[in-house]
Amino acid sequence: MGLWAVILGVLVGVVIGGVGGFLLFRSWRRGQTSRTLVAQTLPDGVVQSLAALPFPAFVVNASNEVLLTTPTLDALRLVDGRRVLLPEITADIDEARSTASPLTERLVLHRGRGERADRHVTVHVSVLGNRYILVVVEDRTRAVLAETMRRDFTANVSHELKTPISAVLLLAEAIHDSADDPEAVRHFADRLGEEADRLRRMVGGILALSRIESELDEPETFAPVDLRSIVDGAVSATGVAAEGRNISVTVRTQGDLVVRGDADALESAVTNLLSNAIEHSPHGADVGVQATGDADGVTVIVSDQGEGIPKAKQERVFERFYRVDPARSRESGTGGTGLGLSIVKHVALRHGGSVSLWSKVGVGSSFTLRLPREQAADVLASEPDADRSRAVVVR
Repeated sequence: MGLWAVILGVLVGVVIGGVGGFLLFRSWRRGQTSRTLVAQTLPDGVVQSLAALPFPAFVVNASNEVLLTTPTLDALRLVDGRRVLLPEITADIDEARSTASPLTERLVLHRGRGERADRHVTVHVSVLGNRYILVVVEDRTRAVLAETMRRDFTANVSHELKTPISAVLLLAEAIHDSADDPEAVRHFADRLGEEADRLRRMVGGILALSRIESELDEPETFAPVDLRSIVDGAVSATGVAAEGRNISVTVRTQGDLVVRGDADALESAVTNLLSNAIEHSPHGADVGVQATGDADGVTVIVSDQGEGIPKAKQERVFERFYRVDPARSRESGTGGTGLGLSIVKHVALRHGGSVSLWSKVGVGSSFTLRLPREQAADVLASEPDADRSRAVVVR
């Protein structure tokens, strides 16, 4: 009885396997036939043109069923199988079909919390013959973010420069009015020098940040750079500031620290991190710089024993002109410009890397700069003209 059960089981398995294989083959054949029919019924050159498009695109029939798509469309999650997911795009398709004319619309695809999660796209809808509609989706996210950053940068610069310029004018007037009081003149002259130095540092930071932001792709100046020499240069550049506060800077390096990059920009980034650590450390404290290399890249960690940064403010420290304690800069006259950490962030991005922060109030902060050994060029796409704009939510 046991033998017959085994034989029966084998026979049933063979039958099920054969039926399953046949169904899979028939499904594959149907798919091939469907694609062949689509290719035969579409206007000449559409299939070839779609394959050559650099943008996500798809073609629908008279029932708005998706017939063809480009591989790059998947990342936008605009279609599911043969169904268009966004009613806004479906409405555009129907309008283009009814008017027999092309249509262009801008959409904002909300995919999560915060503006960084949004995708800005331009949808181009064109009529193909009497039955088909071509939809091309151009992702403009990078271009929109770049334009937003440019506007914010201009507004921030205008606002931030007002304070030191106004201070210089007021101090110059005070010196003029105190011509008969040498002691007052010396006092106001010292203050004038501090404000002029602050203005100089701010302008220098603005120029440095502007240069870094304008060179988003990998330039010809990228070459092998040893982070040991970069760290040494940063320690040397901040030596006077460290000595003035009796701060000891300890450097530890390990492994292969060579990456491809812009040596000047990388030294500027590490110098800003180290300068920030020294500025926010108490007199006589220790500041540590640790650089380690692994198979994927190099990590530089700058740690201090400063006052720490409150959790609520940590997300903003890399913004331009942001200061955790603005009053400190105004009162001391030696505070930062609020550009140093923004420069670090943009240098990291330009090199395909990242910068992160760990901080605890009363303990200190550690900034981690991560640089890969190889970088991929990342050029902003140009932004085309469009005639309409809407915001939609993509789940």
